[in-house]
Amino acid sequence: MRVFQLNHHATKSPKWYVDVRLPDQFGGRLRVSGFTHKQSSIALGRQIEELAAIRCAGEALRPDMRAWIASLPNPIRKRLASCGLLDAVGEAQAKLLRGHVDDFRAYLLGRRRDALYVTLTASRINAVLDGCGFTRWGDISLDKVDIYLARRMESDGISPASRNHIARAIKAFCRWGVKMKLIHENPLAGLDFVNEETDKRRVRRVLSWEQYQRLLRAALAGPDVLGSTGRERYLAYRLAGCAGLRHKEIVKLRRRDLELDGDVATVKIAASVGKSRRNDIVTLEATLADELREHCANKLPEARIVYLRAGDGAEMIRADLSWAGIEYETGDGYCDFHALRHSFCSWLAPHVMPAVLQSLARHASIATTMRYYTHVSLANQAEALKELPMTGLAGEAIQATGTDNAIADSDDFPIAPPVALMDAKRRNMVQDGATEGPSESKKGDVEKTGLECDIMQRNGDTCDYNLVRAEGLEPSAYGLKIRCSTD
Repeated sequence: MRVFQLNHHATKSPKWYVDVRLPDQFGGRLRVSGFTHKQSSIALGRQIEELAAIRCAGEALRPDMRAWIASLPNPIRKRLASCGLLDAVGEAQAKLLRGHVDDFRAYLLGRRRDALYVTLTASRINAVLDGCGFTRWGDISLDKVDIYLARRMESDGISPASRNHIARAIKAFCRWGVKMKLIHENPLAGLDFVNEETDKRRVRRVLSWEQYQRLLRAALAGPDVLGSTGRERYLAYRLAGCAGLRHKEIVKLRRRDLELDGDVATVKIAASVGKSRRNDIVTLEATLADELREHCANKLPEARIVYLRAGDGAEMIRADLSWAGIEYETGDGYCDFHALRHSFCSWLAPHVMPAVLQSLARHASIATTMRYYTHVSLANQAEALKELPMTGLAGEAIQATGTDNAIADSDDFPIAPPVALMDAKRRNMVQDGATEGPSESKKGDVEKTGLECDIMQRNGDTCDYNLVRAEGLEPSAYGLKIRCSTD
């Protein structure tokens, strides 16, 4: 390695140049413009030689080496990358994370993601980077992110759902870094989500059908709200409550998307509009199709079905709810515009198969449909219990249990009495009064169990037989032959 200054017409250059010998795989030689200070330029040459040795050995860059690369001016860093000393990961390690967030934002927009979603995701990522003090990829640590999210929940009071949204954003950012080969592995792969059910801040509720009718009447008779006429708001609520369309999908719905002339009326949801990013066909209810056919009779193919302002669904429905005498927020939850989609799924759930409901809701997973969009009320449970084939043994005697020693009559009780459990030999002895012992045996010598004697006494008969213990009912008691209840 040598350090020198260029001479130009007997005038030396202000900067020192560094000439470093490199292995053949990196071109054999590298000349790079250094600094105005000679010692700093010498240190630069030594660092370049160390970097070449690390790259030849195939070792990972140390934190101090990554920090040194990050501190280099862009021209020097590009010069090192041109000869192969810095790969894509090395260059990325030197670039500030804020710049990578901008690249990630452009990547999402290039995939035609919603601009509002992209902006919110980028703001969440920047909040984590600022809160944890991360400036480069090598700084990202799972422990620090976990502590940051826990602190936000404790001090700022964010809900578990908001905490999970932030975690998803920063994890998606790291997965993008791996995909783009900016980092070797995802440092936040082990970041877990918390249970959102423990503290749900915003719960949507389902409107009853009577409340939905009142909402429709209020919208149809009400004045303009946020630039939308009552008729347009009425059709918007119909599309949400009777077809399950989202507010954004209704806002961007065009006349060309409606197919109202066939046997089954349908509406097409383009992939650029739908949440699932795929083309969907939604079936329309007959009366809704008739109303849309009348409303769109004179509209051009590119004309919008209804004129709604994006992002104002909650404010719009709040006005119509107040005119209909329906509270926006109750103990059961909120009734925003998306609650109409919940109502749509909950109204259909008792009457259609789950697979059909999932198809109508256009969910990728049946779990989403049944867990989040199907609300089960006490009335639904009570109605379901009516489908049971029987409710009990009405009108029949039930055998008493406990310590009152009450026994139901064997003619009324549907289960055989305990005497039916005797073995065949003893049962025949009870019915015939005969014994199968030696000829000199007497009636009083016939052995019976205490259980049989107790049943005979309760039926009004006398028991003159010798009683023995029934095997398996009590522990052995030698020397005691007669064992019978004394009550």
